[in-house]
Amino acid sequence: VLFGNIKNQDEGVRLDIHSKGNELELKELVSLLPTQQKEALSAYETQGKITFACIIKGELSIKKSPLFEAEFTIKNGTITEKSSSKSLTNVILSGNFTNGKDNNSNTSRLTLNPFDADFGAGHISGKYVVTNFSNPFIEFDSKATIDIATAKEFFKLDTLELANGTLELNINYSGYIKELNNIKASELRKLNANGTARLSNVNLKLIDNPKTINNINGSFIFNNNDVQVDTLNFNINKSDFELDGKFKNLLAYLFIEGEYLAVQTNFHSNNLILDELLTTSSESSNENTYTFNLPQNIHLNFNAKVDTFQFRKFIATQFRGNIQLEDKILTATDVSFNAMKGKVNGNIAIDDSKENEVLITSKAEVLAIDINNLFNQFENFGQTHINAENIKGTTTTSIEFASVWDKQLNVNKDKIYVLADVNISRGELINYQPLLALSKYIELEELKNVKFNTLTTHIEIKNQTVYIPKTEIKSSALDLTISGTHTFNNEIDYRFKLLMSDVLWKKAKATKKENSEFGYEADDGLGKTTLFLHMTGTVSNYKISYDTKGLKESFVEDLKKEKNTLKNILNEEFGWFKKDSTINQNNPSADGPKGDGFELEWEEEKDSKNPDDKKQDSKKQDKKTEKKGLGKFIDKVAQPDQKEYEEDGDF
Repeated sequence: VLFGNIKNQDEGVRLDIHSKGNELELKELVSLLPTQQKEALSAYETQGKITFACIIKGELSIKKSPLFEAEFTIKNGTITEKSSSKSLTNVILSGNFTNGKDNNSNTSRLTLNPFDADFGAGHISGKYVVTNFSNPFIEFDSKATIDIATAKEFFKLDTLELANGTLELNINYSGYIKELNNIKASELRKLNANGTARLSNVNLKLIDNPKTINNINGSFIFNNNDVQVDTLNFNINKSDFELDGKFKNLLAYLFIEGEYLAVQTNFHSNNLILDELLTTSSESSNENTYTFNLPQNIHLNFNAKVDTFQFRKFIATQFRGNIQLEDKILTATDVSFNAMKGKVNGNIAIDDSKENEVLITSKAEVLAIDINNLFNQFENFGQTHINAENIKGTTTTSIEFASVWDKQLNVNKDKIYVLADVNISRGELINYQPLLALSKYIELEELKNVKFNTLTTHIEIKNQTVYIPKTEIKSSALDLTISGTHTFNNEIDYRFKLLMSDVLWKKAKATKKENSEFGYEADDGLGKTTLFLHMTGTVSNYKISYDTKGLKESFVEDLKKEKNTLKNILNEEFGWFKKDSTINQNNPSADGPKGDGFELEWEEEKDSKNPDDKKQDSKKQDKKTEKKGLGKFIDKVAQPDQKEYEEDGDF
């Protein structure tokens, strides 16, 4: 029904129009909407009855607008998404609109109260108020139980391949939002929001993502732009997660691209399998295919407790530590875990701030680890020099480590740096290739399987080379000292000193007569005999030779730990340690520090000799005189030429 009057005036038109409708078809009213609104609703079909009354009263001119007021009620309404046939049913809605005392958008107000509908197996109710359409102030109060599978189809959430479970909401918020399709972070930060939410038995999977998040159950408390997580549990493949804590700036992060999320939580997992979490393709034939990429705009700070952690062959239990992530740099401090029948304590940093490289550094104490398990679980550290089947024992080791990897976690072998103080107890070297070669050369079976009580050494790895200083392996029948280098390409340069008991020496002389020509009695009061040998070449094409006791002087007594090498690579690759004076001396153009990133602390090595000591050593060297004449001739006869007994071979 439409009635009233329209009166022309000099300044415009004066209106007094009334309109009423009683139980009209809702779909007919929708057909009268402007084209833009009709297109927005084209995917949906509406049914139900609408009753309304409206009035337009006042002057309509260039300067003025008339009063507009309307009231409406919808009963037994249905809104159906056409492609899925998912519907809001039993819709009941009452509302009113006015353009207010000034008859313009600034004083306009829309109220929907109540709104009530069944939604699949769930239900929605609430009220909605918008004031000031020029700068909308929105008040929203809702209670809902939502079937997530129905919501996915109804709202056409095409980014989700799988979504089901239940969401319960009891939430109210108020604040200024100028454009619902272009919400600003500043608006969300000023939002007054509170309420609760609960997820029950939810399962989610994104399109083109192999990982399904299963069994999501959690309770949330909203406090403006932040969310407090009471308890959140979920599974990703075989890994499980339990969280509680605070998610700051969550609403802005969810709705606005580029916004940050700050997370401060406690985290617990019974079982965490990193291989599965890093995998990026479910179709790859390589089970270890993944791309490592830390998020740019997520800041994490959480205390972690993981009962069982697994990555490839590595397994750890009772993992504890503090994890922080900022600017794509992940640090783990106060880390401890049990692994390989022992315990590990330390810190680790993973710097993913470069486009194509990942820097991993660590400083750790390894306590009473089973060394056979260590080599097995770390896949022999990517080398073939010594494998898990070659070594047994328990090791306590201090390690400082830096390495550069690509995004698929393939290591750059040129940029592996390790410094390690190693102690192995109750050990055994079994079919260790260099000793097998020696065993064959001097015909001494005891070198095939060497058991020892204690082995202490320092190891340095750099430039694809393992540097081994003077290292003693003591057993009842044989003391073996070894030093040398072994490259990742299996180029070797080893020096061996064998100190044998009387019984073993007699056996060595009996099996190979040349042994007696190069052995000499050590001045240790025990009558043991020493034999020096030198091995060079490659693993597949080596040369072993005897040497005189003069080789004893060439043994490296100590390995100077070149900790500046580690500092240099950290500085060159990622700009760390720029304040360090030892770096700046070599690189005068170094700038100031990059920031408060993770740093390893190094103890500086000091030269124990003062300049006077060095001068004294030089004088002693100068006093040595070369033997001449008869003395030189006697030495030549008494000491056979080692080259006469050099032997080639392969392992």
